[in-house]
Amino acid sequence: MNVRGRLLTRYFRGRAGRRFARVMVRGIDRMAPWEPDGAAREPLVIVANHSSWWDAVMPVIISRSIRHHDGYGLMDRGQFERYRFFRHVDILPIDRGNPRAAMRSLHEIAELLRDRKRMVWMFPQGKIAPNDIRPLVCESGVAHLVGMLGACSVIPVAFRYEVGRDELPVAYAGIGEARSFRDAPPARELTALIGGMLTGELDRLRDDLLAERTDGFQVALQGSGSVNDRWDRARGLE
Repeated sequence: MNVRGRLLTRYFRGRAGRRFARVMVRGIDRMAPWEPDGAAREPLVIVANHSSWWDAVMPVIISRSIRHHDGYGLMDRGQFERYRFFRHVDILPIDRGNPRAAMRSLHEIAELLRDRKRMVWMFPQGKIAPNDIRPLVCESGVAHLVGMLGACSVIPVAFRYEVGRDELPVAYAGIGEARSFRDAPPARELTALIGGMLTGELDRLRDDLLAERTDGFQVALQGSGSVNDRWDRARGLE
């Protein structure tokens, strides 16, 4: 990563640390094969839900700051032109409003990934939508990319941002199991399959947080602390 990319990654970490009490991640070891010394021999496509502006920052924290993956992200061209600083952390634009241009972008990212231990983060919903809307509507871009790659793995990632016992919200990321694809089914069938994978991970994260089952999460980023944290420390209650 270039100097600007490192500085922007550090900025995003600092920004998230001020806005969230913590960033909690479950299942991050499922991405271990795609780390620099990992055993993966094929690219990884990560599909994540899109409920917040912060969704564009979480991959930078997870893949750039914590795991140091060799990877990219895709962003709608309109948003990319508005927030061009994302290009310094290898976010690439895709023109969702122009199918022919979108396919060209997918072919370009496929060339960057094919037969390499690289990854790309994608948000198949294509727009910000509430987490609990069902059915989850996914566009076909991910399916077309998987078909272009020939061999790859797909991992679903669910994000939620919850205000609970802390003054500040807690960001949660649930990372699902990888599924390997060789000869991908038709795009429509594969889009439905990937949508089901992502829906399952979203439902699992929602249900576990409702039941307060958080033992499997680890702190990926500790925030500066809510008022309640500082008060408890001052009183020696931690």
